[in-house]
Amino acid sequence: MKNSGKNGNKSSNISLNRVANSIQNDKWKDPKKWPKSLHNFIGRSFQLASKKKFNDNEIQQFKSQLKNLINMAISSGAIMKNDWDKQELPLLAGAGHKKLALYYDEEEASEKNNKKKQSGEVFDAIPIDSDSDDDRSNNSKKVNIFGEEESDSDPGSTKSEGYTLITQKRPKSSISLKDSLKRLKKQKKELPKQPNHVSGDSAAGLTNEQKKELRSKRFERELSTPVNSKYSEDVVSTDPIVGKNQTLEKKYLRLTSQPKPETVRPLKVLHKTLQLLFDKYCEGAKYNYLCDQCKSMRQDLTVQNIKEDFSIMAYEFHSKLAIENGDWGEFNQCQSQLKLLYSIPELHKPNYFEFLAYRVLYYILTYNYSEVFELELSLINEGHLDLKNEYLDYALKIFRCVYDSDYYELSKIVGKILAKNNKNEELVQGAVKGKRLLVSDKDALLLRHNELFYFAKFIDSIMERFNIQTLSIVCKGYKQLAVSYMREILCKENEEDLRVFLESNNLQMFVVEESSSFDCHRARFTVEELRSRMFRKVDIKGQV
Repeated sequence: MKNSGKNGNKSSNISLNRVANSIQNDKWKDPKKWPKSLHNFIGRSFQLASKKKFNDNEIQQFKSQLKNLINMAISSGAIMKNDWDKQELPLLAGAGHKKLALYYDEEEASEKNNKKKQSGEVFDAIPIDSDSDDDRSNNSKKVNIFGEEESDSDPGSTKSEGYTLITQKRPKSSISLKDSLKRLKKQKKELPKQPNHVSGDSAAGLTNEQKKELRSKRFERELSTPVNSKYSEDVVSTDPIVGKNQTLEKKYLRLTSQPKPETVRPLKVLHKTLQLLFDKYCEGAKYNYLCDQCKSMRQDLTVQNIKEDFSIMAYEFHSKLAIENGDWGEFNQCQSQLKLLYSIPELHKPNYFEFLAYRVLYYILTYNYSEVFELELSLINEGHLDLKNEYLDYALKIFRCVYDSDYYELSKIVGKILAKNNKNEELVQGAVKGKRLLVSDKDALLLRHNELFYFAKFIDSIMERFNIQTLSIVCKGYKQLAVSYMREILCKENEEDLRVFLESNNLQMFVVEESSSFDCHRARFTVEELRSRMFRKVDIKGQV
């Protein structure tokens, strides 16, 4: 019997030490500071738990209740006040459904309820979670009174545990509970009068159509709210505006807000602007100025949603300026809009096939060969491929040569086009000299050039790069090459053009003057370096 008594005391001491080690409040970590009644309560609880022969889940629940109860007493400052001799755990008392509470709090709540009945004061019994939000934020990992890390999914803990009754005395001047309930009922009755406000419970019973209707009414109310005059100008309208500006020249500025009619030129003024740009072009104006004015004109067309024959003419004019100056980014933007305008059946498009040919050449320039096949397929479906058009025929032939890497045939076709262009250009320049170019002229978009001028300009840009590719292939197959044959395959009109080409690419040093030949063997590595730089990727805007 004595041995069993010693063992029981030893077990109680072990439990007591584990409880003390798990206490987070340093003030109460020493069990010697605890009241003797609490020591007896812990030992009595463990003895009773061992007699009941709990399973694993019940043991965890017992530990959780004991942990919460002691922490509750420490946090509320009732560890010395609580009557631990009369304290019970719900699980050990056979009332597992009962909320966990200190005996001291229950007794105090009972006394205050009695006073309430006598004085008429209102007290609220509020269940409070023993693990407050502050405790959770300060301790990411909670440790129970047994020194074990506890997770939120502890099988022994339930939501009903860890609560205590806290009595709150309301001031006599505050609203009574009865009045508060009356006010809530009154607010619920007023809710149907406000269709834009729906409580969570009410919204749950509505159909989807009813919810949509309520949302639309709320949006109508928000839109009808007066807008602060400071921000009223930023409200964007979807309706096209009608310009009132009469200025012919206007600098291009990117829009950051809704355009004002006072800053936009109407269609009648834009006709005069295009004529002004024709005159400036013939006078030799710089491309930067012409491009800026064309972008400003395109912007005015866009904000007014003008899609007429004039719109096609404006975009085609800017496209030709971009081709002449090698501005492939602007050319690509103009082509995107022309593609949309050409799809409108009622618009007049006399230069449709010419600009289709330019699109094929642009795809060659940017290595977008799949787009050429798609374009060719669409022409077959529309029955347009059988129509004989000089521009489109030349463009597709050049594409076949490039796609098949037949650079000899390419040089023959390009040489033929360039020779024809040079011959016709001399005749045209002599005929148009001294005449003003008018927008209303039948061939106004030739811009005082022959029909192949801009096509030849586009080819020059293509050949500038593919000549390096041709030279790379030649240098791999020959040790030396006659300068006369080299001029022929590179589509150079005379030896002076060939010399300029070689000097611009730092290849003049490989020309052997004595034999009038080009040393392909020594130039091979330099040409390969040029080719790798020339055939770089194209950026998203379309620049090469």
